Amino acid sequence: MACNPREVELNRVLELEFELDGELINAISRLVWINRGLRNHLGGGLYAPGFAVEYERLSAEARAKIDAFVKRSLRILRALSFELSQRELDREKISHLFLSLRPGDSLHLNHIRKVVKQELRHYRLRKDEYSE
Repeated sequence: MACNPREVELNRVLELEFELDGELINAISRLVWINRGLRNHLGGGLYAPGFAVEYERLSAEARAKIDAFVKRSLRILRALSFELSQRELDREKISHLFLSLRPGDSLHLNHIRKVVKQELRHYRLRKDEYSE
């Protein structure tokens, strides 16, 4: 979760309430990762300040909403990756896809390429961690 983390510590149990696609999600979660704007472990760019949690109590309905959000985001990222790899770029389609993922963000192609690359790598790393 991208945010400005206050003084928090790993393994702390938190009661979270956040909005996802206009709906409120409530969860009891354990803090498993904190970033206050440091470089990622691969030596690349900065992660956004925030933290990661492991859900300890989450309703089935909330889990389904989170899963749908992640799947939709991955579909958009894959579509963007495909469009960015084409010889003839359809800038309008790329802009539309990117704004559906990150409303109000910069539409400069270099920025879009960077975000797509980082986000896809992040999702792959998270998937690899959980598949072990």
